[in-house]
Amino acid sequence: MLLVLAAGAGTWLFLHKHYLFSILAFLLTLIIAYKIIFFYKKIDKEIAEFSEAIHYKDFTRYFNLSTTPPHLKPLRQSFNTINHAFKELSREKELHAQYLEKMLALINTGILAYNTTTEEVQWMNEALKKIVQIPYIKNLKGISKRDPILYDNIKSILPGETKLIETKQQITKTKILLTATTFKTADSTQKLLVFQNINQVVEETEAKAWNSLLNVMTHEIMNSVAPISSLADTLLQNYHTHQPSNNEKDIDLVAGIETIKRRSDGLLRFAQVYRNLSAIQQLKKAPISVQRILEHIDVLMRPTLHVKKIDWQIAVQPIDLMVLGDNDLLEQVFINLITNALDALKCTQEPILHIKAEQHEGGATIKVIDNGQGIEEEIKDKIFIPFFTTKKNGNGIGLSLCKQIMLLHKGDIQVHSISGKGSIFTLYFNSGA
Repeated sequence: MLLVLAAGAGTWLFLHKHYLFSILAFLLTLIIAYKIIFFYKKIDKEIAEFSEAIHYKDFTRYFNLSTTPPHLKPLRQSFNTINHAFKELSREKELHAQYLEKMLALINTGILAYNTTTEEVQWMNEALKKIVQIPYIKNLKGISKRDPILYDNIKSILPGETKLIETKQQITKTKILLTATTFKTADSTQKLLVFQNINQVVEETEAKAWNSLLNVMTHEIMNSVAPISSLADTLLQNYHTHQPSNNEKDIDLVAGIETIKRRSDGLLRFAQVYRNLSAIQQLKKAPISVQRILEHIDVLMRPTLHVKKIDWQIAVQPIDLMVLGDNDLLEQVFINLITNALDALKCTQEPILHIKAEQHEGGATIKVIDNGQGIEEEIKDKIFIPFFTTKKNGNGIGLSLCKQIMLLHKGDIQVHSISGKGSIFTLYFNSGA
């Protein structure tokens, strides 16, 4: 209105030859026009700053109202309201994403999502890194270099299909159940894959089955044999007390009863040993220094190893490597493995027995390495089964006990062996298990 009035007044004054006043009126018109232009430029600048904040998702931006001209206050107030709404939405979305990430990190199932066109990995959880033993995957081509078979299966599996595949990482083989689905985003198609480590499930199921069998077996043996042993003992005492004699028949009778007693006691001891195998159910977990526990093993085993002239070495990297577990049970695992290695090294000319402990992103590994007679391929899958043994005086409890102890630690024990060249027993410890 002022612009129109000033322009009209200047024109009227000019027509009536009041040139000085008309010049002043036109100057006022220019000043008002400049103010109007400045006002709209200020609004444009405010809108540009707001748009930039939205574009870069900078929802922390606050438009000050205390020093704002009255005509800009409604605009800034609207910007602040919209910013606050976006901030709340962003916070809620981020919170949901954190919840989802934490939940997926807790499960033991591996999850991988990738772009089917570019093969770029969009997301993967920690469980997948442990299953495929790859610390980081940016593109599927990274898997193709390490494990071509796994890469081919990932590429070829169809949505809704389930595959059982076997992969090999370093010296260990893992059976994986692979399931796939696809979904579309605004500009791409994504494939979502679920990896389940079947080895662990099968081993835990087998361990539970063997424990149940052992409980039943030892219970029945001890219940049946204990009365026989007691009765034989009573018969011997009664015989020697009431009918002392040296004739041949009596001697045979005594020998028979003593044999029954001796074999009954042997069966009871046998059952008690296997009862111990199924008795380990709870761990006394605490942080353990790997260097320290291996030093204890060194003090215990070094005299025997020295006598047998075995090249004995322990290497821990880093020196302060820690694992979470039961110290007594883990010592038993090392003793069993070293004892087995000593048997395997009996006929070796230059015997070697090394223990190597290393830290990895997902935890730690401890390897017991020997250059003994090794394990034949056809029995390699049976050595952790209770009662199975190839030794004349073995009872088949050592390695099965090691397996059970490692499963209780949420870890694993695996073997890589070549007949005639030696064996590597690897203990796997997961971080935070």
